[in-house]
This record gives sequence, C-alpha cells and structure tokens, in this order.
Amino acid sequence: MRSVPIPDLFVPLVVEASEGKSEHAALFPGPRGGYINSKNLSRALRWHEIRDSIKAFPPGEPKLHFHDLRHTAAVNAFLAGLSAPDVQAILGHSSLQVTQLYANSRQEAAKRGAAALSSTRSSRKVNPRKEVKRREACNCRGVERWPRPASIR
Repeated sequence: MRSVPIPDLFVPLVVEASEGKSEHAALFPGPRGGYINSKNLSRALRWHEIRDSIKAFPPGEPKLHFHDLRHTAAVNAFLAGLSAPDVQAILGHSSLQVTQLYANSRQEAAKRGAAALSSTRSSRKVNPRKEVKRREACNCRGVERWPRPASIR
C-alpha cells in the first residue's frame, strides 16, 4: 500500500466518498464492490464513446487508450514544475528511469534548460574581449563557466 497526495480540488469528493465507510474500505469500489480496474472504469465512464468523439486526431492515427490519461497526468505534473522524484512518488513507479521515460521528461527538461540559458545569455550584451579577461581573472584553469563566443574560438 502507498500514500497518494490529494489535490485540494478533490478533497471534497474524497470526504464525501469516505462518509459512512470503515478505515480500510475502498473509497471508490468497482461495480461488484471490489477494486476498480481499467476495464470496469472505462466501461463505467463509457471511455470508448468519449474517445471516439474526439475530433482532434487525424484519421489513421492510433486510438487513445485509457492508460494514455496516466501519461498525460505525468506530463502535466512535469510541466507544472514537479521534480522527477515527486512524479515518481505520485505515480508509484519503482524506479526514476521508468518515470523519466514514461513522461518523456528529459527531452522537455533539456528544452526548458536550453531556453533558460539562451535567455540569460541574450539578455546581456557581451564584449568577447571582456569575456576572455573575466575568464582569465577567475583563475578557472581551463574550466569554462559559459560558452566561448564564436568570435574568439
């Protein structure tokens, strides 16, 4: 068993679902009182009807699977700024590598990092000669703290 954080938005639903139930009872039981699984949940929500009504996907594209919603939640968690270990804990993955592959976070993180670095470099005017002097003054001994401008390579 694991603990899962509940966003404030869903707390009223959880409180309502827990009224009159024992501590160990399922909050949202399946149709016969057991656990919910993807098959009975997709049937109860009429997932196939919802999926087939989405017009955003071109013909011939693979149909969405119910599990794709989990992938979407993982991506949204990363886009909201959660760290990979936080997303891992929420999704219950056994390893961080699974979380990173599952949410394609490395590629998105690299893009965000490149954009952030680019904006800091482009926001100040750089004199290549001062860059070299500053690098020498810090006594870096060959370790560069920022990319060398193309004009002095």
